[in-house]
Amino acid sequence: MKRFFLFCAVLLALLAFCAAVFGVLRALGSATACEDPYIRIIQETSSDIRQEAADGAVFLRRAKAYHELGKLDKAEADFSQAITRGQGDAAVYLARGKCRNDLEQNSDALRDILQAHELAPPTAASYHRLADVYTAMEDYDQARAAFAKALALDPASAALLTCQARMFLQARDRKAAARGFDAAIAADPAFAYAYFCRGKFHARQRAHEQAIRDFSVVINAPTTGCFSRRLQLSACLRRAEILRKRNRPAFWLDFGRILRSVFRSKLIDLKIRAAEAGRLPLARTAADSEPLSPGTQE
Repeated sequence: MKRFFLFCAVLLALLAFCAAVFGVLRALGSATACEDPYIRIIQETSSDIRQEAADGAVFLRRAKAYHELGKLDKAEADFSQAITRGQGDAAVYLARGKCRNDLEQNSDALRDILQAHELAPPTAASYHRLADVYTAMEDYDQARAAFAKALALDPASAALLTCQARMFLQARDRKAAARGFDAAIAADPAFAYAYFCRGKFHARQRAHEQAIRDFSVVINAPTTGCFSRRLQLSACLRRAEILRKRNRPAFWLDFGRILRSVFRSKLIDLKIRAAEAGRLPLARTAADSEPLSPGTQE
């Protein structure tokens, strides 16, 4: 009789565990809703590419989707294919330049952005990309000049002010960096990326309470897309590290969020691979939309 009850207890525990796993997987599946439109685009365009029915526009469409999902190496390859097939306007060169800059291919990124300036009149966005490349190359005089030109065209841009402050920080001008991050937040109090960068600045200065506050703003901000999700995970990781070192019990709450985000990221990767192979059933919905134009995100 004891063995029977033990067997029933084990069986119930297994059923409860399976139900919990199913609930987590179901929650994770619904949590990728903002990525699903881009994954669907990858599936549609990959099918055309496999059938050798793809022109430059198809590669460009897939490149935008990869870019939105943060798959920069794949986005860079597809932007290159689009350019080779006649889709090389200034916006595409800027997008490939940003991918290459993020991939630390700085010389190639600089060539792309200068090519974009030859194809179309420079804009605040293109000067912004140019400044980011010069910052990565540690050419701070050129970076300052490019940021000045960008801000002359768009003086209230929180994104520009934030990236300029990052450049000041990299150039070890801490006072200018602090003023820049504060100016970016004053220009747009809802711009989460500025709080994230200021939080990193405070953490480096060992102003831990201020860093925790800034990272908390990012974590609690509304999720507006794929980039904001990745930003929230980065903020959560950094806040958790500070809390762990300071022996705060709240560290465990962040640890749970990080664990969910890691599982979610792995699920997205699996969906992308299935979409590339044409094995993922993704129905189009009324809420689905095309990806942003290249180069519109930070």
